[in-house]
Amino acid sequence: MTVTLNAPAKINLSVDIISKRPDGYHEVRMVMQTIDLHDILVMSESDDITLTMEGEGRMADVVSSLPSDAGNLCIKAAECYKTEAAKSGIPFNGMSIKLNKNIPMGAGLGGGSSDAAAVLRGADIISRRLYGKGFDDDKLARMALGIGADVPYCLTGGTKLAEGLGEKLTKIPDMPDCHILIAKPDESASTAEIYGLYDACEDSFHPDILAQADAVKRGDLADICKYTANTLTEVTVSKIPVIGELKQVMVENGALCSEMTGSGSAVFGIFDDQQALERAYNALKAGFPDVFTAKTRPVCEFDKGRYL
Repeated sequence: MTVTLNAPAKINLSVDIISKRPDGYHEVRMVMQTIDLHDILVMSESDDITLTMEGEGRMADVVSSLPSDAGNLCIKAAECYKTEAAKSGIPFNGMSIKLNKNIPMGAGLGGGSSDAAAVLRGADIISRRLYGKGFDDDKLARMALGIGADVPYCLTGGTKLAEGLGEKLTKIPDMPDCHILIAKPDESASTAEIYGLYDACEDSFHPDILAQADAVKRGDLADICKYTANTLTEVTVSKIPVIGELKQVMVENGALCSEMTGSGSAVFGIFDDQQALERAYNALKAGFPDVFTAKTRPVCEFDKGRYL
């Protein structure tokens, strides 16, 4: 059988670093939101685990440089599922994965994590359809955390308050309807490097994440934008100054707010006016090829994938 799933990108409406743990990982608090920019994965049962990738335009060059072995989160997710299936007596041997890449890499948009989450869901769908056995959501979430901090969130998506390493998720009401603009500069950000720079800072800005979560609950778009902030932006801008310019262009063209997502380097703007969105899009598209308009996506809805 074949399963086709969309793997949506995410933006961080806000990011705060609470502390650094003894093991080197960071405790965080964030408000996360999926959007309708997405990769597409086509998965079929197989005796082995294999991955092929493709993309159009600029993404064709990007995918040609990506690993297709265990260094890829898709392969890591499939291997994880196979290992856990063997422990549970499920005869899941492998799957062939075809990835159509649309989400820019090194952007803070969670493309790799979302792809891995889709592989876990796809493997579970195949296992249930062929062998009548699979795993519950709690087990999949534990598997996801072993793959990456954002992967548990990407299993469900929507609007969530994320804490801990990012795996402690609290569902909050869907974000109000709005228009979103995404722009990514040519430069990409290394998450490890950005966190290292942050750790070296003596003073750090800490946004009020809980106030933003409350604004989301109230459906107050103005207050959501008021509290949109990212404690990592300053250190990332020190490496990639154009991020600050992207934010400024969006605000000057009518964005209610603009901020970097994740550790960068993509920037998003939130608009309540279509014409303002189009002005900002045209202003940025002239100088940056990776510019996208998007809508919020309430949930991933993997169960609405196509099964053949």
